[in-house]
Amino acid sequence: MGRYILNLKLSDAQNESDKTSERIKFNFDNMIRDKKPTFGSQSLPLGFIVEGEGDRNNRNKRVIKDESVKHIVYDMIENFELTHSIRKTLNYINTKYNMAIHYDSMRKYLKNPLYYGCYRGIENFCEAYITKERFDNMQSFVKKNNKDNKKKYDYIFSGLVRCPKCGNSMSGCTHTSIKKRKNGTKVKHQYPYYRCGRHWSSKLCENNKMLSQNVLEQWLINHFEEELKKKIDTIESINDDTNKNIVKLNPDKINAKLERLNDLYIEGRITKEKYDKDYSKFKEEIKLVEVQEETKRDTSKYKKILENASAMDIYEKLTDENKRIFWSNYIEYIEESEESKFKIIFK
Repeated sequence: MGRYILNLKLSDAQNESDKTSERIKFNFDNMIRDKKPTFGSQSLPLGFIVEGEGDRNNRNKRVIKDESVKHIVYDMIENFELTHSIRKTLNYINTKYNMAIHYDSMRKYLKNPLYYGCYRGIENFCEAYITKERFDNMQSFVKKNNKDNKKKYDYIFSGLVRCPKCGNSMSGCTHTSIKKRKNGTKVKHQYPYYRCGRHWSSKLCENNKMLSQNVLEQWLINHFEEELKKKIDTIESINDDTNKNIVKLNPDKINAKLERLNDLYIEGRITKEKYDKDYSKFKEEIKLVEVQEETKRDTSKYKKILENASAMDIYEKLTDENKRIFWSNYIEYIEESEESKFKIIFK
């Protein structure tokens, strides 16, 4: 009997603990939806602080820009958009502002959606440093940064060349050629190539070929404008078809509905089940709006290159680093193709 009572009390205690945990989680979720932080300033990336951190009732808490360092954040973002290199941005910020930011921290900063005002899917959670479009563009370059890539050679197509067999990003390497002069002396020449790391390191891919950077670069110079024209025609054709069939959704109206839903729930006029159901529905509509916006591809940056007749002449005078920045602005990736030697996937 005593053991039965003990087990009953333990079961009641566990149930009460589960209920408490559920209530805490529910309250935290409500705070996040109301754009109030459930954490302190120490959990935020560079450039943000929690205002009203001492408010125990959480009524006045919100995430705001840290005025003392916000200029550093703007500088950090602009430098990364210019160099596309986490390492170079890290060195630039640490040197200029006498800071000691670690590489992993810099990578986390550049990947944090708070910089465009989003937290756990809640838009406009705080004041943004950049637009979502700029943030998304940054992510394509963040992914191509390799922490352990201690290269001595500045590969023009670093992170842009994919293996045609396995789809893995091909890494840069150098091929050394030794030529003998008439006087008997030997001269070493190094040429940049790309190869599939999955084959050369672990034999997980059958592609044992190496791709010459010089060959790829010359092909791109000769065919870039032609491929751009094809891309523009394709985008404009897709946009025309999409505009004919798309169901127009107004993001402002959806956000207004979300606000009304929050008010109804706070006032106790709808149940939690009704709130969760409608909230999920409106969030799905917002996602659909984002998909529709994605189809509206802007061709202006492609047309701008075509309008500049001297673009490729200017390109020839660029440094290898600036050539890399040029190609990465327009190209998502390149891979060898049997049909046309190379296939370009534009951004």
